[in-house]
Amino acid sequence: MLILLLFLFPWSPVRAAVPEIADRLVLSVSGSSYSQRHVAVWFVVRELLQEEVATQKQKDKTPLLSEIASGWKSVIEKFGEDMVIRQEAARLGSFQPSAKAQIKANERIMARRKVDRDGNAALSALAVTDDEISNFTGTILQVEGFRKSRDRQGPGAQDLSKNSSQTLSGGSWLGDLKARSVIRIYGGGETWVPLAFPGGLTPATQQNKGVPE
Repeated sequence: MLILLLFLFPWSPVRAAVPEIADRLVLSVSGSSYSQRHVAVWFVVRELLQEEVATQKQKDKTPLLSEIASGWKSVIEKFGEDMVIRQEAARLGSFQPSAKAQIKANERIMARRKVDRDGNAALSALAVTDDEISNFTGTILQVEGFRKSRDRQGPGAQDLSKNSSQTLSGGSWLGDLKARSVIRIYGGGETWVPLAFPGGLTPATQQNKGVPE
C-alpha cells in the first residue's frame, strides 16, 4: 500500500525526505523554464563571484545549500528578477561581457574554490562542470552590467555588486520590466525539495560521476 501511495503521490512528504529526484522545473519567465538545480547553481556561482570574506566569517556562515533550502522563496524570487533583466539585455543585444571580464570572473571562482570549502562542496553536490560555471558567470555579468547602467540613469543609484539585495526592486525600470514579463511558479516550485543530481553528492553518499543534466 505504501508503494502504491508513493506512486500516486510522488511529491508526498515521505518521498521528499529521500533524494531520489534528479531535477524538476520550478519556474518560467516569459516562456523560458528553469529547474531547481539551475536556480541553485546560479545562487552558488553568484555567491562565489562576490569579494572574498574573512576566514572567521566563512566558518560561522550557514552552508550554502542549507541557506538556499531555508531561503528558497527569496532565492527563486531574486533569480526570476535576474532572468527578467537577462531577457531584456538579450533583446537589446547589450551588456555582453568581454572575453577579458569572463576570464577574470572564472579565475575568481577558481581561486575562491581553493579556499572556500563550503562553496566548493556546494558546486560538487550540484555536479557543476567548468563549462556551466563559465555560462553562469557570463549571464551574471551581463545582468549586473545592465543593472548598473540602468541605476546610474536614475536618482540614488547604488553599486549593485556591493549589496544587490537592497536594490533588486528599488528602481522603476525593474518594476516596468517585471510588469511586461510573465513569471510563473510551477506547482510546488516555491518549496525546496531534496534532489539527487547525476554525478553530484547526496547528504549520505557520493554517486558515481556522470554527465550533469
